[in-house]
Amino acid sequence: MLKDAWDQRGDQAKLAKTEIKRQHKELDKQQDALVERKIETSSQKVMAALESKIAKLEEEKLLLSDKLSQTVKLKSTLGEVIELLREFLSNPWNIYEKITLEVRKTILKTVLRGPLAFDRENG
Repeated sequence: MLKDAWDQRGDQAKLAKTEIKRQHKELDKQQDALVERKIETSSQKVMAALESKIAKLEEEKLLLSDKLSQTVKLKSTLGEVIELLREFLSNPWNIYEKITLEVRKTILKTVLRGPLAFDRENG
């Protein structure tokens, strides 16, 4: 089950990367079409409008290129994650004792989905 989730996460990252590349190619096509229209036109107003659209498309392409460079890269292998889980499950207190307060809070939120129920009379 964990391997399937890990593989699914990797597949989602690949799909996101493919989609960004597709959008980048689409923007290239749109930009090329606008450049062709700009070459064919003689009106100064139309040329100015086309130049602003071309600049806008260029900005969008830069944003997509930035997203492409920042796509999710798996920080560790599945084996490392499984080893960490095995270590944690074998003796959770040792790891809990060594980690930061933020990670402790995250672990407690994961383990305890809601507030603890407590009765003053029965405990």
